[in-house]
Amino acid sequence: MGRIWYAWLVLAVLALSCAPAGARAANAPAPATAGAASAPFCFVGTKPSVSAAAALSAPLDWDCSNHRPGIEAKRTQLRFEIAPDSDQPRYFTSRRTAMKGIEIATRDAAGVVRTAYYREEELIPAHLDATFLAPLPRGEAPLREAVVAVDLPTQAILLTRAQLAQGDPGDSPEGRARLLFLAALCGMMVMPIFFSVAFYRVLRKDFVLWHAALIVSLLAQMLVNSGLLIDLISLRADTMSALMILAFGASMGAGSMFARSYLEPDKLHPALRQALLVIAIASFAASTVHGLFPHVLRTVQADIYYAIHTPVLVVMLVVAWDSLRRGSRAAKFMVAGWVPLFMVGAIRIIGQVTPFMAPTDAMGLFQFAMVFDVFATALGVADRFLIIRRQRDRARNEAYIAEQLAGHDSLTGLLNRRAVEGRFGQLQRDGFHTLAVLDLDRFKDINDRFGHQLGDSVLVACARALDLAEDRDSVAVRLGGEEFMVLLRGSDTQHRVEAFRRAIPLRIARDVPALDRPVTASMGVVAMPPEGLEGMDFAELYARADQLLYEAKASGRNRAMWEKLVVFGAGRSLPVRASAAA
Repeated sequence: MGRIWYAWLVLAVLALSCAPAGARAANAPAPATAGAASAPFCFVGTKPSVSAAAALSAPLDWDCSNHRPGIEAKRTQLRFEIAPDSDQPRYFTSRRTAMKGIEIATRDAAGVVRTAYYREEELIPAHLDATFLAPLPRGEAPLREAVVAVDLPTQAILLTRAQLAQGDPGDSPEGRARLLFLAALCGMMVMPIFFSVAFYRVLRKDFVLWHAALIVSLLAQMLVNSGLLIDLISLRADTMSALMILAFGASMGAGSMFARSYLEPDKLHPALRQALLVIAIASFAASTVHGLFPHVLRTVQADIYYAIHTPVLVVMLVVAWDSLRRGSRAAKFMVAGWVPLFMVGAIRIIGQVTPFMAPTDAMGLFQFAMVFDVFATALGVADRFLIIRRQRDRARNEAYIAEQLAGHDSLTGLLNRRAVEGRFGQLQRDGFHTLAVLDLDRFKDINDRFGHQLGDSVLVACARALDLAEDRDSVAVRLGGEEFMVLLRGSDTQHRVEAFRRAIPLRIARDVPALDRPVTASMGVVAMPPEGLEGMDFAELYARADQLLYEAKASGRNRAMWEKLVVFGAGRSLPVRASAAA
């Protein structure tokens, strides 16, 4: 398992190094977006009455340092200088988060000022890194300056990741390559869903369904964050923002419930198992409120949202530690998938609550982390499936053995009366229509004279005479003591039953040479045609055969008394004495 941990660590470090610049310091350049054309911007918070056009010329207190823009003001102005030798931008772009709208004012080389206003629902969802596009107002002359006024921003990342760009980041060669890679990852994430459904049909365990729900929610996040979803469904930017938060809450809730039902019952403290239920509800509820009602506590709502998830991470860390400490095999797979997600959670929370750091969603690392988690937990589910399947097979084998032991005589190995009574109807339907009850003559004298040990040897020898492995048309049963029963099917059962009775003294004489006299057997036999079986149960047929056995003993022993039941009319049968043989 140490190699798995090492592999996860290496992959997580590589993913972090490939993550977008949101995970870097606040003064780092913004990530390239289809030919980004803007230098780092200046910002200032103003009243809603200050238009973007006025901000182009007004002597405002612009902050051009590397400080992190805040969202306290109801309108935040962002000013971009466009160098004459740079590629001309066409869009303003940033991360998709809730806001009221964006006003853009541009000034071109001829000094002409143009403005445009976009409500949140009018923004264009873009591909890659959960971004949106807002077209810049422009004419024929090159642009030299732009001011973007953001109304009622709810998260600082909208301001810190703002830039001007030439187009959709997914339209560049690098962007198309990333989209193709992400689409392949989405396709790979679909397969474990089918595996989970297949496993559930066999296991019927809740953790398999929660694993499928986890993968679905992670897949939804991947589709929304990458922008691949807009190629499938036409959605507005504000809807995409809400879906991103809701899918995250669903994945946190499903992941917690998966861990709660996946970890072995004795490998996690009951209080921690209950805590997983609490954080699942809390995370889903917080994400639902934050996603659907982002403006309720606008300036602090994002901080509260991330603050709620801080104890969620703490509980998951404690769960991981406790289950590993208790020797949980399942926890090793689960924690291996959690490591990159823990890193993302830590980066997001630290970036959000630390004033001197730029807030980031670490999107590149998050996408890698989602795939890691899916496949690590899928391996864990498969491993648990094999373990539970082996346990079930072992339990079934043990139950079968116990059933066999309960249905067999411990001394002779023959079926006992309980086993035959339980399936007597099926034996009749299978054609066993002759029932013979036999008793060893004067067996008590053998026990009294030679002892019970030799008497047991006599019983075993008798059982071997009755239980012929090659005879599929007879079933031998020990009823108790020296009393046995044979069920037969097929033709000529009368002569076959008599052959069994005559074979008993020969087998006992061969297997128990210490006896100084032969041991004979008496029989009572009942034969019944198939059409008369209705309404005749085991007890009634056995009573008939036992009465015939009593008559055979009374007639001198070492003989068989026969009775054949003949049907007269529907549902009626009468006995006809067939023979008595010595």
